[in-house]
Amino acid sequence: MDVSRNGGDVAFRTAFSDEYDLVQVMCGLSSIPEKNCPVDFRLAALQRKGCGDIWHMDQVLAFSTDECSPMVIHGEDIGGNHGHPCAIRVTAPGHGKTVRDVGTLWHDEGGMGFTLLRVEHADKLLFLSENVGASKLDYAFADHITGALTCTDTGEKLCPKAQQGGVQLTPAIRHVRREAVCLKDGVWRPIDYVEGCDCAEIREEYEIINPATVARAIRDERPEGGYTVQPTLAAGEAMFIHRMTYRVENDGAILCSFDHECLQDVPMPYYLGIMHQLKCDVYGGGVRRYMPKVRPFEAKGIRVDFTRLHPTTAETMPDYVPLTPDLWTNPTSPPERQIDFICRPDGTPAVGFASGFLPVDDGEPARRAANITDAGTLVKSCKTYPTFAGGLASVRHPKEPHPTFPRLKGTAYKKYFLPEAAGACCYTVPHAGDTYVYMDFFSDEPHQLTYTKVPGKVALLLEADVSCRMDDTALTAQGTAGFAAFCVTAPAKKG
Repeated sequence: MDVSRNGGDVAFRTAFSDEYDLVQVMCGLSSIPEKNCPVDFRLAALQRKGCGDIWHMDQVLAFSTDECSPMVIHGEDIGGNHGHPCAIRVTAPGHGKTVRDVGTLWHDEGGMGFTLLRVEHADKLLFLSENVGASKLDYAFADHITGALTCTDTGEKLCPKAQQGGVQLTPAIRHVRREAVCLKDGVWRPIDYVEGCDCAEIREEYEIINPATVARAIRDERPEGGYTVQPTLAAGEAMFIHRMTYRVENDGAILCSFDHECLQDVPMPYYLGIMHQLKCDVYGGGVRRYMPKVRPFEAKGIRVDFTRLHPTTAETMPDYVPLTPDLWTNPTSPPERQIDFICRPDGTPAVGFASGFLPVDDGEPARRAANITDAGTLVKSCKTYPTFAGGLASVRHPKEPHPTFPRLKGTAYKKYFLPEAAGACCYTVPHAGDTYVYMDFFSDEPHQLTYTKVPGKVALLLEADVSCRMDDTALTAQGTAGFAAFCVTAPAKKG
């Protein structure tokens, strides 16, 4: 594989087919003061083989800058690209405030305290109220300003002409580490432009700031005479630490391995673990979805059958339907993956995109089943929202008991691949020396798939609802609708 860095973006080029290579681009290695700027996915494209420019795109398969998964704390997204929606934007033409006024405390006519966080424009200011929750862990904020504001220090008055509540407080994260490296000749090195490396990683660690501590920190750190430059709003106490390693393998698989830790006792009822934009309709046949371990069902007047290739349009996808256990084929093994196929006009798959969770750490099926209220949420929009821990039901009913997670560890993956047949496919995901092999069938006609094992390796059957056979040289599965999942590993791991 080849890698290249351009500013805050990194491109990874891997082989895809006889005609094309796959280029995947990630962003987030540069900073913008008013934004979180996490590591994120920017685009994926096919590039004709032999192209000298790694950044050239012939067929764009997907693009986005909003696929990094936030936490959901107190029912609101925070982390990733999100901040807690607690700030108030005030329109006050000719307010005359400068950065020296940032960090001053004001009170409205109802007695509520507000801290000036940012001078956004000659007519706009950003304020945050005092915490009106029960504690800094059970935080809440005023959503409007009553009447005029009076500066506590000077007595100056400010009369808002308009105000907007629910503004996201960003940056909400404090970066600890962001680095892009590749492995070549047994040595990890920073990415500039490297040909022929074995794999690459982007390593990210950041703290999520407790919004209840931001205003006090901005006030306490205000120097005598005021700030001379805008202070970061990622100030205050860390309540969560996000650790993620994005590993790009030489077959194009991207492993997203996380080890997140809660530093304060705040409720975190939901973590997606992975999400992504719907792929582009490159070939004119639409994007169709297959999802094993989900029963056919009807919701909001729409019939959904993921045992076949189900179209992903606003007319064929119900909106905000959680995949609760009654929709699973096995109550102890929740759905953990899906494949989106970019199809040709005749409906046959041209490109497959698989995503899901590997059965390791907290993603082990029985452990995950105990930690989730649903396996994901179907929406009409172009986003995909799986559930690694918790679930939408927990967010919708925040006062009811729900699981909280002091630590979350797991590995998600994203993998583009070339489908071998119209009604069945096989893809692999490498991880920690093992290879996970997934064979899927979604046709009325029977198909057979075979995977040739590496000599000296052994195969473990993880789960299947079709006929399977394993021998010393190959794995074979056959059926119409169903799947088989294997782990090919070293003999010492067998059993």
